[in-house]
Amino acid sequence: MCLLGFLPISSFGLRQQSVGVTGRLFCGDKPSSNVLVKLFDKDTGLDPDDQLDSTRTDAMGNFKVQGDERETTNIDPELKIYHHCNKGLNPCPRKWIITIPDKWRAKRSTVFTDRSTEFSAGPNTDRRKLTDYDILKAIRKLSKS
Repeated sequence: MCLLGFLPISSFGLRQQSVGVTGRLFCGDKPSSNVLVKLFDKDTGLDPDDQLDSTRTDAMGNFKVQGDERETTNIDPELKIYHHCNKGLNPCPRKWIITIPDKWRAKRSTVFTDRSTEFSAGPNTDRRKLTDYDILKAIRKLSKS
């Protein structure tokens, strides 16, 4: 009985939050095809991370993932890319984790703009936080082509 009275109160504070990422993956100067890309909401404590979306890159290295989650606190989106670029003799895929900035979260279902970011997997890029500089660099590169 006490649990039933608590559930409506705790679910009242849940907010719908959305995030989406579109981009293009490269290994050096060549597009990376068939690379597994997953979008997660990173959680702490006993709450496991929530997978929001998953896809594979196309022949040109393009991908698009999006998802939404209802939580009382802000979601902590991460992009996880499982690739074989610059891994040497190791047969296992490398996992590249990119933290998505809070300002890219949306309180609506439409999360995409006309901008796209290109990522290139280097030898020591296993975890990074995406910044405004990355976006500006990608926009400059796209405008020159």
